[in-house]
Amino acid sequence: MATGPQIKAMLESHAEGDDARFYAVASQVAASEARKGHDKLASEIRAMIDAERKRAKLPQPKSLSDSVISISRPEGEAADLIAPTTTDQKLDDLIVDDSVKGALKRGIEEQSHLSEIMSQGLRPQRTFLFTGPPGCGKTMAASVIANALHLPLFTVRLDAIITRYLGESSQKLRAVFTAIEQSRAVYLFDEFDSLGLERGSAQDVAEMRRVLNSFLVFVESFGGNSLVVAATNHAESLDFALFRRFDALIEFEMPTAEQCLLALQSRLKGVQTPKSVDLEEVADAAHGLSFADLARVVDDSLKWVIIGHSKTLSTSLLLEAVNRRKDFLSKNRRV
Repeated sequence: MATGPQIKAMLESHAEGDDARFYAVASQVAASEARKGHDKLASEIRAMIDAERKRAKLPQPKSLSDSVISISRPEGEAADLIAPTTTDQKLDDLIVDDSVKGALKRGIEEQSHLSEIMSQGLRPQRTFLFTGPPGCGKTMAASVIANALHLPLFTVRLDAIITRYLGESSQKLRAVFTAIEQSRAVYLFDEFDSLGLERGSAQDVAEMRRVLNSFLVFVESFGGNSLVVAATNHAESLDFALFRRFDALIEFEMPTAEQCLLALQSRLKGVQTPKSVDLEEVADAAHGLSFADLARVVDDSLKWVIIGHSKTLSTSLLLEAVNRRKDFLSKNRRV
């Protein structure tokens, strides 16, 4: 049945008269029961929710993300170390290689069959290490997982964890993992290389070595059903001992020309684009840029039109934005 945090969230939302939040949490309870194999109970809860929504003339959730509500935020010391993140991305929105999408789908499916897997003495995937160049979908993939599982997404603030005082960083990291055990959610350790530097490297210092050792212990032994996602642009800098602590190791790549085209089309979805715009030409020219770079290329071009420096979006306008970005990045050895 409902967990303690879910009961608390429903009571709070009822007291505040927040019916939308109340029914969203109830929907999460139904989803949880369905994952446990209690299909009849889950169906009954959903039917009651739908009936009450109609009676109260509340809108039905438009998408899965509409029902993702953080039912339990970390409290105490962890509250300053973990930032809630809004997510609405779906797996279909993610433009990555099929192998990456397949690995993400497997992790989601295993989490969706928790009870069946655990009844056989096995543990579903719950720790993920994402590696690859910046701007290639690692952070978005964490959002996809959270959204697919109806879970909140929290970003761990490594800048707040790592301090210069002896032992303090490890204590803060312990507080984070205590929150991870207590509140089921997806927890993202972004820029993870700042925490997981290889021991013995030129940048290695005693305090950071202690923090890394603490992380190795915590990530291997944490309880509960939360998911931990670590993302890094510098896998080569990570301590090798980290790799065996993660259930899934997923490498993201720079987009191909075909993926560049898909990304451009996705970014321009809903925008009236002249038929004369040759996105294939732009995609070919943009090969070597990341998805984040492509988003900025499109946004910069659209803003140029909005403020009146160009009458309409054009191939040349997009190519100018592509070339400016590639020129800058090439000078900084990115392209």
